[in-house]
Amino acid sequence: MKSITYIFSGGRKSNFESGKYLAKEFYYGITDLSESKYKVNVIEFDDPKTKFSQYLSFQDRILSKIFSLPISFSKVVSVKNFKILMKTDELILINEGVALSALPLLIILKCFHKMKVSVFVMGLYSKRINYNFIKFLHNFIIRTLVFFMDNIFFLGFGELEKAKNFHSNSRKLIYFIFSRY
Repeated sequence: MKSITYIFSGGRKSNFESGKYLAKEFYYGITDLSESKYKVNVIEFDDPKTKFSQYLSFQDRILSKIFSLPISFSKVVSVKNFKILMKTDELILINEGVALSALPLLIILKCFHKMKVSVFVMGLYSKRINYNFIKFLHNFIIRTLVFFMDNIFFLGFGELEKAKNFHSNSRKLIYFIFSRY
């Protein structure tokens, strides 16, 4: 049975598990997956109180400020989530903040485990950079993220065009017409 894991930033796991969701489009297709064909896992951002997560939380604030990117390693990087992802065939990340926060796990997982990873992008290429001298590293992080993705879904055509200008290989970049589904 194929295993699909979604990582949400918050507020959806309990609704999905109880079947109490009103706006199905905010669940990125998970509500349409057949339980007989797929093992569906949901990981949601968490605020653990371990010393390691407190260290990561401090690091998150610094990295987010410096690189002008939504980084929250402390909310997703854990042994529990790593174990779930090691058994996953396909991973869906619901936005670039979730993807950037899961990047340390993805780097390790993609080296040892074959898994298809997709992300929905909503503003990644429109971020204002706080410090121009850091632009190279900001762009490097985005390129690293894209390297570890199999599909990058864009909800806006303008942002897709920016991404095509940013990346030499646009094979992974897909325009997803959100409003029609």
